[in-house]
Amino acid sequence: MKKEHVILVFPHPDDEAFFCSGTVMDFVSRGVPVTYVCLTMGELGRGLGGANRQTLPELRLKEFKKSCSILGITDIRLWGYLDKTIEFEEPERILQRLLRLMEEVQPTLVITFYPGHSRHPDHDATGELVVKAVRRLPEELRPTVYGSAIFKKFIEHVGAADVANDVTPYLDRKTASIKAYPSQFMKYIKSIDAGHMEGVPDYRIERFWILE
Repeated sequence: MKKEHVILVFPHPDDEAFFCSGTVMDFVSRGVPVTYVCLTMGELGRGLGGANRQTLPELRLKEFKKSCSILGITDIRLWGYLDKTIEFEEPERILQRLLRLMEEVQPTLVITFYPGHSRHPDHDATGELVVKAVRRLPEELRPTVYGSAIFKKFIEHVGAADVANDVTPYLDRKTASIKAYPSQFMKYIKSIDAGHMEGVPDYRIERFWILE
């Protein structure tokens, strides 16, 4: 039986906290290795968190490392693409990097974004690239791919999630992971402390749709 290994592929620091941190912590608690590929530093995000355009990348890197520490992720791969430009990158170059990574770690599961339904071009482009990369692998080597997306009417568009993980046992640490990004989530902090996130389905449940 193939040994479990999970890869996260997201375009921005903070994506892991918001979308799959509880699920990741469950894997880590069971000794499953997790590799995190972050394509950009989110340096063009609107939230500055007291930084400016010159210092924001440094701040977001600091936030990112803090969140990963909370989640127990130690294998971090920063690929250095420019924020908000993933859809304009030469896709073959990214596909080849993804394929080399998958050959290296031989994942059993990849978590990314559900392409076409994520309200952000970087999110959609990242999900599309992951699916294309996995489809190039021989069938016997293909990992399962979980797509994530959270917005109010998502389920109306694509149907109920294939996987719904109750991450209540990890909720305190998930909250800490989200709070590690004040530059992005400051507006949510009060609602998080009250046990919910404004405009977001119950964040105690992490939902995934199987793409492959």
